[in-house]
Amino acid sequence: MRVITLFSGAGGMDLGFIQAGAEILWANDFEKDTTITYANNISDHIVCGDITQIPNSKIPYDDIDVVIGGVPCQGFSVANTKRNLQDERNFLYKELLRVVEYKQPKYFVGKNVKGLLNSAD
Repeated sequence: MRVITLFSGAGGMDLGFIQAGAEILWANDFEKDTTITYANNISDHIVCGDITQIPNSKIPYDDIDVVIGGVPCQGFSVANTKRNLQDERNFLYKELLRVVEYKQPKYFVGKNVKGLLNSAD
């Protein structure tokens, strides 16, 4: 199973897929420290960068089976008592949808967090 991941963090979701036999081809996260952790513990195929600034043409590999996206949830999660519907992170799920539309994988996995449906535009 050929996989790319967005909002990969330190690789928790990726590790589960790897343990299930998947091949993670490309990963991305915005936070430098998490990409260093990912590279040390999983692989150096992770790219540190803002996914909103990475065009589709720069995301390698065709014939992807799965796109994984651990989209940030802090802005809309009901666990955040100071949540703000204007938080820019609330709209990053659109980047996952953009990549899914472009790559046309057989499947995609996105994080589901209570509060997401209440904040979507």
